[in-house]
Amino acid sequence: MQISADSIIADGKEEGGLHLESTAPPERKESKKDCVHLIFCTCSGHSGTLSVEHDLMAGEVKARVEGLLGIPAGSQRWLVELEELKVADGASVASLNLKSGARVTVIHSGFVPLQPLPNAFSLELKSVRFQLHSRYSSGFTSIYKICGHFAERWMSFEPWRKNDHDRYLYDLTADTVEVTQSHWMAGTNRHLETLKGENPLSALSRAWASDHRRIAHNEMRFWRHPDAEGSGDESAAPGRSDDDQQEFPDYGAVQGWFTVPTENCEEIELRVPLPDSREIVRLLLDDEGRPLRAALKGCKMGALHEDIEEYSVNLTEKSDMSRDTAGS
Repeated sequence: MQISADSIIADGKEEGGLHLESTAPPERKESKKDCVHLIFCTCSGHSGTLSVEHDLMAGEVKARVEGLLGIPAGSQRWLVELEELKVADGASVASLNLKSGARVTVIHSGFVPLQPLPNAFSLELKSVRFQLHSRYSSGFTSIYKICGHFAERWMSFEPWRKNDHDRYLYDLTADTVEVTQSHWMAGTNRHLETLKGENPLSALSRAWASDHRRIAHNEMRFWRHPDAEGSGDESAAPGRSDDDQQEFPDYGAVQGWFTVPTENCEEIELRVPLPDSREIVRLLLDDEGRPLRAALKGCKMGALHEDIEEYSVNLTEKSDMSRDTAGS
């Protein structure tokens, strides 16, 4: 059972309520390494002490707390003397102004972080224009099929268009990419290129596993509820600059897109590069951290397509996958 921070704070301030802060232990003398000694505990009574350097990033401390208390780093909220401490992952321990002996109560925020990529995975992105029966051009990439195998060091990348598709098979051990380019009129062309040390699988996995910013405020979210004020109204979308770069989706471009498909969704901001120079800039997650929708940036193509387009996401583990059958 998860307990909200607000209820804990409220109960703790009432007589006879939950008391999280008892007599603090005496302050310890700081070490030559400029460490601070902090006591982390949960509401159930589990606790432990960590010695952390002043210049350590809070995100690294959260990872240590996860190992100590079992609460995922991305789901932690910290309370000190019944007040919530805002802890940005990129902040230093010194900036938190915590003294040795401070007692920090850690609770689960209810947010489940993005699930990691499996060792062998299939990631399919499919334009929601299919589902919404919206027009799209023949040159538009409507489906991405991305397969990777970390142990075997290869990745397959397939951008699918209306009438044809390409395939890039990256052999990271051989430092090569086998390129198969197809066109419904011109036919198929195959050739081998050198990667020159580039590793698209590593770039993808690093960005996928990096710290992501949770979008907590509704006005900053890409995905809206169907009954939200202005939903589907083009006038509600922020304006664009002259070069068609977008910071938010144009909700009037496709009727019904960027709408949450289910309750209890969370949105995160990230920058996951694709080999065709487009980027995943937002993901919509379910309550178990599984990606449901993606916002891709760099999709502008003529007057029909937006800089930011929406795709559905299907991520699966493929332990028996081979490079020859990947994407099929």
